[in-house]
Amino acid sequence: MERKVCVVCGAEMKRRDGEQSTGFKVRKTCGKECLVRLQTTKGVPDNKHCLACGTLFIRQEGENVARFSKRKACSHLCSNELTRRARCLPETLKRCVICGIDMRRHDNERSSGWLKRKTCSHKCGWILLSKTKTIVGIPGGPRDCIICGSPVERNPGETPGATLRRRTCSKECRGELTAQTRMTWTTFEKFCVVCGCALERRRNEASEGFRIRQACSRACAYQLRRKNRLDRIPEEVRVYSSVFTHSFRRSIRVRDGNVCQLCGATRGAVDLPVHHIDYDKHNCSERNLITLCLSCHNKTNFNRDRWRRFFTRLMQERELLEEAS
Repeated sequence: MERKVCVVCGAEMKRRDGEQSTGFKVRKTCGKECLVRLQTTKGVPDNKHCLACGTLFIRQEGENVARFSKRKACSHLCSNELTRRARCLPETLKRCVICGIDMRRHDNERSSGWLKRKTCSHKCGWILLSKTKTIVGIPGGPRDCIICGSPVERNPGETPGATLRRRTCSKECRGELTAQTRMTWTTFEKFCVVCGCALERRRNEASEGFRIRQACSRACAYQLRRKNRLDRIPEEVRVYSSVFTHSFRRSIRVRDGNVCQLCGATRGAVDLPVHHIDYDKHNCSERNLITLCLSCHNKTNFNRDRWRRFFTRLMQERELLEEAS
């Protein structure tokens, strides 16, 4: 085994348990104490001068060498002072664009905010905002009340955006504007789509509800809903004859014994469908109707000519058997 000596204390070094050969070749010290002494003597001084207060400070116990080499202050207070100095800008003369007085940087104000700020106070900032800026699509500048024509002023505690969105100067003008809006909706000419009579706005009815409403009463609303429900029914379903009622279909099922005439299935939880042999919804003669189950009824939607011939022959055979008996 190669013999090695610690470069700090000169003691003989031995390979540790589980240590790789490459790690043993690279290692130069025998322990942690020698390693710390080696790092402190590697071009890194043990003491430095603070850039904030100028005092001499030494490396703290257990502090990393790389961290000590980057540290520039002796304490947290000096570190905060360095940060504040880094954020501070050179003394430049700035004047408020509204009142013209000299501006000073606020405590804890960022440099980016100091560069962007153009006014000395909130009052001057609001004046500048109302003159030059646009908020929520409403142009800035002096605005007048749409009711009385007086200028709209900012209320105590109100944000600039709320003032720009406001269209009235006081609560009285706002109430007058609301009344005019309600009168517009009340006098709006609107007629019932069912009976044609004029619609009147109900008490405490919202303007949006009055705009959507199409019927004048509950009876007309029921007829309108029924009409809309019938309009959603497919055309091929709505063309059934008025004779094709529940009692008529029940008589056909009783005639066939409540059994599917194609597969022999009996009635389950749902009544068996009644099928038109020639697929004509208005032809409701007993010779044109036959009882099928739901599965067989779905089969008849394909190859209609084949099923029409099949059921016609089946009904003819049934008539011959009835005549013979």
